[in-house]
Amino acid sequence: MSNHYLRNGAISVDFGTSHTVVAIRRADGRIHQQLFDGSPQLPSAVFLNDDGVPVAGTDAVHSGRRRPERFEPNPKRRIDDGEILLGDREMPVTDVVAAVLGRVARECEQTLGELGPVTITVPAVWGPTRRHVVTDAAAAAGFGEVTLVPEPVAAASYFVESLGNEVPVGSGVVVYDLGGGTFDATALRRTASGFEVLAVDGAGDLGGLDFDQALAEHLAASVRPDDERWSRLISPDSPADLRHRAAFLEEVRQAKERLSRNTATDLTIPLLDVDAHLTRRELESVAAPLLERTVRITRGVVRESGLSADEIAGLFLVGAASRMPLAATLLHREIGIRPAAIEQPELAVSEGGLPTEAAASSPPEPAPSPALPPRTATTPMPTAPLPPPPAGASGWMKSKRGLATIGAGSLALLLVVALLVSIPLLWEAEGDDGGGAMEAGQRDDGPGGEGSRSAGEEVRSTMPEVSEETGPALPEGEGHLTIGLVPWEEAMIVTEIWRQELEAAGYTVDVEEFEQVGSVFESLAEGEIDLYLDGWLPNTHETFMDKYGNQLDDLGDWYGNARLTVAVPAYVDQVDSLEDLNDHADLFDGRIVGIDDTSGLTTAVRDHAMPTYGIEDLVLDTGPAADMLEELGSAIEDKEPIVVTLWQPHWAYDEYDLKNLEDPELTLGETETINALAHGGFSGDYPDLADSLGAFEMSEAEMADAWNTAFHEHEDVEAGVTAWLEDNPFGGLLA
Repeated sequence: MSNHYLRNGAISVDFGTSHTVVAIRRADGRIHQQLFDGSPQLPSAVFLNDDGVPVAGTDAVHSGRRRPERFEPNPKRRIDDGEILLGDREMPVTDVVAAVLGRVARECEQTLGELGPVTITVPAVWGPTRRHVVTDAAAAAGFGEVTLVPEPVAAASYFVESLGNEVPVGSGVVVYDLGGGTFDATALRRTASGFEVLAVDGAGDLGGLDFDQALAEHLAASVRPDDERWSRLISPDSPADLRHRAAFLEEVRQAKERLSRNTATDLTIPLLDVDAHLTRRELESVAAPLLERTVRITRGVVRESGLSADEIAGLFLVGAASRMPLAATLLHREIGIRPAAIEQPELAVSEGGLPTEAAASSPPEPAPSPALPPRTATTPMPTAPLPPPPAGASGWMKSKRGLATIGAGSLALLLVVALLVSIPLLWEAEGDDGGGAMEAGQRDDGPGGEGSRSAGEEVRSTMPEVSEETGPALPEGEGHLTIGLVPWEEAMIVTEIWRQELEAAGYTVDVEEFEQVGSVFESLAEGEIDLYLDGWLPNTHETFMDKYGNQLDDLGDWYGNARLTVAVPAYVDQVDSLEDLNDHADLFDGRIVGIDDTSGLTTAVRDHAMPTYGIEDLVLDTGPAADMLEELGSAIEDKEPIVVTLWQPHWAYDEYDLKNLEDPELTLGETETINALAHGGFSGDYPDLADSLGAFEMSEAEMADAWNTAFHEHEDVEAGVTAWLEDNPFGGLLA
């Protein structure tokens, strides 16, 4: 191995059934997980887009729920199929796997600059045919020659090298790997050069997906079993029912994970529109037959290896599904060894694949595997956030529940309004004939400064009002612009404002939706989109700015009093500070209701606020922001205690009487700005627009009014935005 490669660091890829995880060791020895759209877990799903190009990751999941015939959620389970039908095209399975690995290669190259040595972990039971599929896919993805490391060898290396578990040379370990779609049990012996595989067995049709399916079938048999709508959830045959099933399986998966921490939980069954109560005892009764099979396989592997109980230094649990408490209980009871579990078992294999000195012998032929108990074969659907409501859904949008469901993006709404406002300022700088451009830097102190407008102050435009006679507020221009949008409804409003104003000025505008903020930053950096108007700086989106900031144009802030919050209804008088939460965990049923697991807000609460204030008796229950807002609305309607993660500006503060919990240690960060961001070079390509964006600002009152007009007074986003602009000339928002 050359020094050149060592200087570029090392990469280890755990290509999993449901997710792919990548660990990077830099040249200075630091090890960290590669992020994909802000998360260490890249969905291993692949979608064939309209251009015939396979797309991997969260964007594939997002598109797959709308076009399931072009979607493959678990390519690893199709490794023996030769070809996979995506739409009307049969693709070699090597190309489908290469789509996932290609996404990994691009992300890692952007992180490291150049790719160093690469290892890819594979099941120890895989023979040459399957292993060649992976190596061929890696070559097609741009990795070149890679080293394949058996997954149990990587897992054992992680427990020894990273966690410091003592495994003397000559002693053995057992790795119990229960992942999203497969199970493997392996016995290994520690040698002077690494680990030697002694015995291995597994099941390619047993993993977390199968537990989810079994739990779904249990619910179908126990909650309104005679309801005919169950058939639409279990065997959907329309796009709408496919989306219902996807939402249902996501509810089931999250409930299963919550029951690893709690003894009971509730979940909503879509389509039936009922809530079900689920206990850990029910989960364990459903999971027991499947887990008992994994224990039988593990016991057989130990026996085949020839290791005595005294020779086994550790039984290591890896794979996301291994965190079920019953798994450790059954293993301890049946094998007599207390398993060693870790907080994030899904990350162990990728990091363990990094040590290059860990060598393994060729794995032996697997022993026959016990038969899996009968189960219904149903292909799990991808999970995704709730789809946006159709245009014109007036009753839904006007209702409080509808408003809560649309909810997580008042920021976006604000952004749109902001852009509208910036346009007339340019108009003034141009003069009557429309020539010339406003000088950069023509702005006041910004919201909260001397030049900002107070909440109740009349908004007066220093520009001529926009009318059919005077033309658009923005300077006339031409070109094709794409605005990135995270599809929260308030974001849809803001984007619609920009679309209307830019098109009135002569531009062609497309809006591209993304599921997660990280995807927007990536596309912005690569020049695939032109604008993103919801950049929270300097803290919330710090990770993305560190990664992509040198490829972006920061056009300036338009709102200067943004902040991350943890809030309760004002009638909850038992707590006033984050310091009080742990003492009142029972009041909130041990839950903080949060949003998307990959968001900057979730990271701040989970990694900073909770450890700092010793919040150990509550869990951060993450999910779509719309679910959080719906739960908040329901709790307030019933006057029940609830604690949620929020941010300001947000329409919820106008809709409800909320109290922000004090954060004396500033774990959520100080006040932030919301900035307009563009791809690198945008300011040179569109100097007039860049100046308008830099001049734009909005007050909290203006943002609240725009949201109220769109969702309370009108039946769809386009009509609401049009009406708001008639009463609020865009030029009035330009400082």
